[in-house]
Amino acid sequence: MLKVIRVVHKLIWLATDSIKLKIHFILNYAFGAVQGALMFFTPFALSEMVKSISQADNQKILYWFWMLVAMTVGLALSKFIVRFFFEYLSRIIPIKLKEKYYEKIYQQTYTWHTNNSVGYFLSIINDVSRIMRTWLWAMNFSYIPSLVFSIVFFIYTYIKSPYLFLYLFVGMAVFVILTRVFYTKRIYYTNETVQSDNNFNKIYTDFTYNVRSVKKMNLIHFVMNTLHNFSAVSFSNNRRLMRYNAKQWGFTELFLSGLFLIPTGFFIYQYLMTGQNIDLVIMIIAIQGNIQNIGREFMHLMTELADNKTHIDILEKHLEDLQGNANSKHTKHIKKWNKIVFDNMFFQFKMDNTKFKSCIQHIEIKRGDHIAIVGASGTGKSTFLNLLTRQLEPLSGSIKIDNIDYKDVADDFFNKNLTYISQDVELFNLSLYENITLGHKVKKQELDRILSGCCLTDLIAKNNNNMNLYIGEKGIKVSGGERQRINLARGLILNREILVLDEITANLDPKTTKKIWEFIFKEYKDKTIIAISHTPELLNHVNKVIEFNNGCGIIKTK
Repeated sequence: MLKVIRVVHKLIWLATDSIKLKIHFILNYAFGAVQGALMFFTPFALSEMVKSISQADNQKILYWFWMLVAMTVGLALSKFIVRFFFEYLSRIIPIKLKEKYYEKIYQQTYTWHTNNSVGYFLSIINDVSRIMRTWLWAMNFSYIPSLVFSIVFFIYTYIKSPYLFLYLFVGMAVFVILTRVFYTKRIYYTNETVQSDNNFNKIYTDFTYNVRSVKKMNLIHFVMNTLHNFSAVSFSNNRRLMRYNAKQWGFTELFLSGLFLIPTGFFIYQYLMTGQNIDLVIMIIAIQGNIQNIGREFMHLMTELADNKTHIDILEKHLEDLQGNANSKHTKHIKKWNKIVFDNMFFQFKMDNTKFKSCIQHIEIKRGDHIAIVGASGTGKSTFLNLLTRQLEPLSGSIKIDNIDYKDVADDFFNKNLTYISQDVELFNLSLYENITLGHKVKKQELDRILSGCCLTDLIAKNNNNMNLYIGEKGIKVSGGERQRINLARGLILNREILVLDEITANLDPKTTKKIWEFIFKEYKDKTIIAISHTPELLNHVNKVIEFNNGCGIIKTK
């Protein structure tokens, strides 16, 4: 439990990545402490005023009345300030946390992205972000105020009645211990529930992302049956957890009510017999609601932490060291390169029970080379490009650039010099212009040249030359060929030294394919171009050919 609390606190502090946010966070704690103190002194002023009334001391009555007014106003004001900071932080921190995790997901390797569901991690990150709001609420309105309130209250009870102090201290200690026991047992019930929920979320996310494919192939019955099978297991586990929750909350209410009912009855009896300790009776009655509310908030917090412990553990396991730089090992900078050499390179890619192997004995790629990658489907061409762009790392052998091992080369070399235009096209629910430029400033003349070379002028013309029209989620409003050409245009706009092209004309007709290859090799003839294509047109423009067969690549004389 303490580990989970520590991790949540770490995530919150990480999300407050500016001095301004950290000051807000600290001030929130400070006013929470003030609120806790006033939560005690307000009913204390009330009990003293009632005691003065019983003694008919008008001067004290007036004094404690104005103290009660001041305490009440102060409590209301402190709650307002805490609420103000809470509303601000509880919305900013989850957003900041999502930004941090997105950066971390981006930094993961290609292998990590292949073996993990990003949509699944998105759902987990959303859940953990929601925990931040619950945790901030608990800290602002329960955790800090309760801590200060409890300290002041136990000091007061120790002064007024050591026996009452001992009784309440032991009672609250037993409550905390039992809550810890509940937390431990809840983890047992929660693990299976979270696992079944995660399995359902994975398949649900996958089906949702591909809903258009489901619609095209009329797979609704298959999808709904699959979702029903997963949801049935999830519902069964959740029902068991809900029954446990009801018992847990029932115990909380009964225990806290009974804890204060006994001393209240005792002091009322003592007052009736002796006329003393009326202030204690009033004090206990006044603060009983606060104590019960603290207990409920504490139990609620433990429930949330137990429910999300699995999610937090997953994020810690896969995305650890959020504040570190995942690529800090890449330290060697290269200003101008001459050649890239694959030497006795071996890579094995495992998925489920199948194994794919890639091996390259010796391949040199020199600056300015125009290279075609050929071979049957599934022979390792795209894997070679992923190794070339350092999306994957070899298990043995080496890939070097000017005698510097790939794994030591700083990221800025790849970011500034290499453009990888993949056959997997990801368009965003933005305008056509934004999807092509991706935030880069491009002169109109240069943009028009690239749009013409990528055969996109007809697409723009049929939209009345309006590039600000949105193309829909995943580019649903454009065709498959248009998607590929948009993807090519956004890569060429970057104007980098090395162009890595993976099946960029797979969905295009022969005439368009010929025009695009001629444009690329004419306008970018000084660039290093490495391209995969099954079309013979590519071979007319290259000076080297690398042929792949069963995962092994060799350079062939053109």
